Amino acid sequence: MASIAQRVKELRGRRGWTAAQLGKALDKHGIRWDRFTVANLENGKRQNVTVQELFALALALDVSPTSLLVPLDDRPYQVTPTRTENSDMVRAWVRGEDPLPGTDERTYRAEVSLADLHRAHTTTLEEQAARIARMKGITLSDGFREIADRLDQEGGSRG
Repeated sequence: MASIAQRVKELRGRRGWTAAQLGKALDKHGIRWDRFTVANLENGKRQNVTVQELFALALALDVSPTSLLVPLDDRPYQVTPTRTENSDMVRAWVRGEDPLPGTDERTYRAEVSLADLHRAHTTTLEEQAARIARMKGITLSDGFREIADRLDQEGGSRG
């Protein structure tokens, strides 16, 4: 909730909106918030938002729900009361790109839509290397090296 509250406050401020104006924008998406509800969210007095409220906030502020949920930097992010991960890794997990470390990758990858599966198979080598680097905490060049090693192991070519 702290991340959502902070991001809403930042984004509302960038637009020069008052809390009442954000409430009006949410009303267009079927969420009835007044300036007090917005203020309570931003100052931490409101301890939760529904999924519909999160989606409406994202629509009203013209951002993805992921950018409200998880900070845009790579600092540690508390996923559950007992688990903290790097924010970059959490955003990739929320977007359905990569499982969190220790997760059963086969199960994670099996539970995707056909469109997501197609998208995953049409990523560029640079995107794949960046994803590997992010997941393993290695450099981008080491991510490329890992792809090359995998191709060698599978009998593929590096071309």
